[in-house]
Amino acid sequence: MDPSPSGKHSGTGREDFFDREHIHVLYLTRWYPNRYDPMPGLFVRNHALMVAAFAEASVVYVHGVERSIKKVVVDHENDEGVQTWRIYYPVPSLKIPVFGQIWKGILFFRANCIGIRRAIRKSGKPDLVHVHILTRLGIMALILHWRYHIPFVITEHWSRYLPSVSTYKGRTRRWLTRQVVKRAAAVTTPTLNLQKAMKNLGLDNTSYFLLPNLVDTDRFTPAPASVEADNQPVQFVHVSCFEDRSKNISGLLRVISVFAEKRKDFRCLLVGEGEDFESLSRQAEALGIKDRFVFFAGLLEGDALVRAISSSGFMVITSHYENLPVVIGEAFSCGVPLLSTDVGGISEIVSEHNGYLVRARDDQALLKGIEYMLDHYHEYELQRIRDFAVQKFSKQAVTGALRSLYLHALKNSDRSYGC
Repeated sequence: MDPSPSGKHSGTGREDFFDREHIHVLYLTRWYPNRYDPMPGLFVRNHALMVAAFAEASVVYVHGVERSIKKVVVDHENDEGVQTWRIYYPVPSLKIPVFGQIWKGILFFRANCIGIRRAIRKSGKPDLVHVHILTRLGIMALILHWRYHIPFVITEHWSRYLPSVSTYKGRTRRWLTRQVVKRAAAVTTPTLNLQKAMKNLGLDNTSYFLLPNLVDTDRFTPAPASVEADNQPVQFVHVSCFEDRSKNISGLLRVISVFAEKRKDFRCLLVGEGEDFESLSRQAEALGIKDRFVFFAGLLEGDALVRAISSSGFMVITSHYENLPVVIGEAFSCGVPLLSTDVGGISEIVSEHNGYLVRARDDQALLKGIEYMLDHYHEYELQRIRDFAVQKFSKQAVTGALRSLYLHALKNSDRSYGC
C-alpha cells in the first residue's frame, strides 16, 4: 500500500486547493451501492459525485461474501467521473469466535489494501482521505496518515452511538475509535444529536462539522398541480430499507389496522426492500389491510421514487431510533410534509411549518398523528417546505460544506497529530 508519487499527484500544490490537477480525494466507505444491494450508502456516492466536480475523486469499497465466491473479485468503473473500486472477497465460515473475528478483520484490511493500491495506481497519491463510517476504515486512514502524512476526515452516520441504541461496545473498539477520531483533521455528522452522542462517549476532536445529506433538488420536485377528485383516499408514503428492528414498520401496520376501523379515506404506500419485507407483507395480509389500506411498492428508484413521494399528502417515519434519513430531505424537496417519531436528529429540521412529531414506541400517539396529518396536510405551504430543503440539502449547499471541510483539513495538514 505504498502511495509513492508514481501518478500525477505529488501531494504538492495545496495552494491551488480545488484544482483538479492537484487535489485527489480518496473515499474509504463501509457502505456503498454494490452488486448485491443498490441501496446502502447512496448518500456517500452522492457526496463523491459532487467532489468530482472540483477535485479528483476515488472510492474504495470492500464487501465480504460468504460461499458464493472463492477468490477476490475487483470491479472498477468510472462512475460519472468518480474512479470507483469495489472489492469483493470470500469470507470463510469459522466457528471459533475470537480467531474467526481476527481472521475476518485481516481479510477486510487486505481487501482494502488491494483497492487502495488500485486507486493510487490509477489516480496517484491522495492528498486527502475521507472516511465514511468507523472504526476499521478509520484505522486504515490513520495508517496512511502516520506513514505518508496524508490528512483524513471522518463522516459518521451510524446510530450505534445514540443512548437509545447502545451497540457501541467493547474496550478495544472504544479505545481504537478514540485514537482515530482524535487524530482526524475533522469529524462530520449530519446532526448535532449524533455529534453530542459521540462526544459524550469520549470521541473528542477539536473540529466537528455538520455535513448535511445531499438531495437532488432538481429531480425531487413537487408534483404538477392537479384537481383532486372527491372521495379519493389520501395517500401517505413510507420509504425505508425494511429493517423492522429500527424502522418499526410492524408498528405502523398495527396502527393502520386499528385506524382502518375508524376511517377509510386513506392509503399507505410502503416503498423499499430489505430483510423483513416478506414477514411484513405477511403481517399486513394477516391484519387484513394489504392491498386495501397498505400497498407494497417494492424498491423504487429515480423518477418512480419521485412520483411516489411527490404524489403523497405526507411522508411517515415510525422509527424506534434514527440519525437523519435522506428520504426526509427528498420529501421536503417535493414540498411534502412529514409525520415522524421524535428520534435522533429529526427534530433539528422539523418544525410546525414542515411536519409533526410524535413520541416513539407509542402506537396511540402515532394513530393520532396520522389522523392529524390526514386532516391538515393540505394546510402546509408546499413552496416554504421546498425552499427549506433547497437551502439545507441542495447540491450547492452541500458542495459548499464539503469544500469548507476539505479546505480546513488541507490547511491544517502539516500539524502533528502524534502517535
